[in-house]
Amino acid sequence: YSSNFGGGLAVTKASQTWWGQLINNLGLELGINNSLSGSSCYGGSSSAAMSEQRINTLGENGTPDIIICVIGANDNVNGHTLAQFDSAYGTMLKKIHKKYPNAYIVCVTCGYTAYHSYNYTEETRLAYNDIMRKYANFFGYALADLADVQTVDTYASMLGDSMHPNLNGMTQIAKTIEDAIKEYFNITE
Repeated sequence: YSSNFGGGLAVTKASQTWWGQLINNLGLELGINNSLSGSSCYGGSSSAAMSEQRINTLGENGTPDIIICVIGANDNVNGHTLAQFDSAYGTMLKKIHKKYPNAYIVCVTCGYTAYHSYNYTEETRLAYNDIMRKYANFFGYALADLADVQTVDTYASMLGDSMHPNLNGMTQIAKTIEDAIKEYFNITE
């Protein structure tokens, strides 16, 4: 991940990304970073998060213990309906569980942004988040509710542009996911 965000908040090293910070903070080992720029949950291509091919690659370096699902913003940008996203998100989680039944899954909601280009709407973001919460609750998965952290009052300090996190945003995302994992595993310090 690289950015040109100024003010000393540029993300220029993998260790500064939310996953780099999370790995460091919890002493984890990265099996695979399966993120793909511009990808959606919904879709028929192999880049869709719900695709068998994409899910199968999660285990390329061994069976994962923890899988963190950060998806939805591009579905919103692409104008995927609530029904399409609901079906895709549920399908993705079912396929992940079937392939990796012992993995702990963390569902991450989408934080607020002032972005409103293409098909992106705030109403859809909120509805997608409700879908993510529904499935996390249904399956008993951990929920990192980024929507509670990246709000209308805080988003400007977390984003380097209208959608992508700066260093402060990466740190807040890492902390939100770390807190969800600790709560899920009942880890206290």
